[in-house]
Amino acid sequence: MFRYYFVNILKNYLGFWVKYKELTEKIINIFYRVYNKLGYGFLEKVYKNAMLREFKKENIPAVSQFPIKVFYEDEIIGEYFADIFVDDKVIVEIKRKVFDNDRK
Repeated sequence: MFRYYFVNILKNYLGFWVKYKELTEKIINIFYRVYNKLGYGFLEKVYKNAMLREFKKENIPAVSQFPIKVFYEDEIIGEYFADIFVDDKVIVEIKRKVFDNDRK
């Protein structure tokens, strides 16, 4: 049986969390709402689609697969695609984790 970790919200614990606390709390509540309705066992895309639907119901702007340019020493070295970019402020990454004892 698999256990999944669905959301890693990237934040700076000293400033970002305080700056976007209300929005981040809404995102976490939406995550739990989706998880409680769907449970575990689906691919990441299923949870992403459900979260996007919940963002829409809450009138929170959210974009899937949002491209972000990655710079190194003032040069673009690649492009990163955020699973969900919420309100032009918060990146939501959806991940799953398989524990060794779940493979038995």
